[in-house]
Amino acid sequence: MAEAPLVDVQNVSVRFRRRRTGLAGLLGPPATFRAVANAALTVARREVVGLVGESGSGKTTLGRTILRLVEPSEGNILFQGEPITHLREGALRRVWGRMALVFQDPLSSFNPRRSVGAALATPLMLAGLPKSERQDRVAASLQRVRLPREVAERFPHELSGGQLQRAALARALMLDPAFIVADEAVSKLDVSVRSQILNLFKDIQQELETSFLFITHDLHVARFLCDRVAVMFFGRIVEVAPAAQLFRMPRHPYTRALLATLDDAGERTGQRSAVDQEAPGCIYRSQCPRRIKRCDEAHPPTLMAGPGHALACHNPG
Repeated sequence: MAEAPLVDVQNVSVRFRRRRTGLAGLLGPPATFRAVANAALTVARREVVGLVGESGSGKTTLGRTILRLVEPSEGNILFQGEPITHLREGALRRVWGRMALVFQDPLSSFNPRRSVGAALATPLMLAGLPKSERQDRVAASLQRVRLPREVAERFPHELSGGQLQRAALARALMLDPAFIVADEAVSKLDVSVRSQILNLFKDIQQELETSFLFITHDLHVARFLCDRVAVMFFGRIVEVAPAAQLFRMPRHPYTRALLATLDDAGERTGQRSAVDQEAPGCIYRSQCPRRIKRCDEAHPPTLMAGPGHALACHNPG
């Protein structure tokens, strides 16, 4: 019998209110913006899943929704086989002890008035660990990310970008989480430092067998680090496949376009066209070279599972 996934996202949608201006704002109903639409994704135990796409595609929103930092409008989220979609804060706190988030900008994620050691000790304090044990746990976590224990006495502004991101990862590991969302965790680092941090992520994942959702717009990063990759376009997951297979043989027209327009930094170049998210039919149809009549139907293509490869397309290549 196959092992149940650690994280199971089932048809999750997220809508935000959008402020209307003028008379429409006074008289009309509030407008909504669909940041995530019917997302379906799993993360297995000990697996690294990459979530890729251009800026504004909904990657960060989906990652934070899985952690229940953003409320889903529809759908269900299961963690370790248990539904967490409607848990209240008390029950959520117990779940959060097994999850963690690594932010894109480590400097802004630390309190500038508190030492790094105090920041790392906060999760232990909230978990009720005695003060006598916290210092050793902080030192051990710093050592795990290749930082000397003296870093605990420093303040965030005294560390380099690479050191801060190591400290952010150490903080995420303080409670030995089973699942970590890393949101563009290397995008603000220099290329040389980026490779070091990516190798650190890989080493720690293999050592601790932690599952990761690694959000990135850099496809080179996804190819290096991830076991599977999910591609998002304007709030929809359009393709999911093992990393090697996706890069060797992408099937969705958008994935092909994404891979075909990479520069040396792994980022897509050029401008993308605006998309009406609420229009019927496939969300990519206006830009798709393989568009057929069925693509204009009221119901967009759903993510259909194949042999290790899932695809949301009526006419794949």
